[in-house]
Amino acid sequence: MKNEMFDELLASVQEMDEIVKGKKDASRAFEFPEPEVKLIREKVGPS
Repeated sequence: MKNEMFDELLASVQEMDEIVKGKKDASRAFEFPEPEVKLIREKVGPS
């Protein structure tokens, strides 16, 4: 791995650590709606 790529990866991991510890906000967040389980089961037909 080239030093430049390693440095970028290391910086990313350090940023992730700060986010997990609450020291920094994430740059983006993803929200997914609750799945409609009943509708899915009706379409797929499991027992």
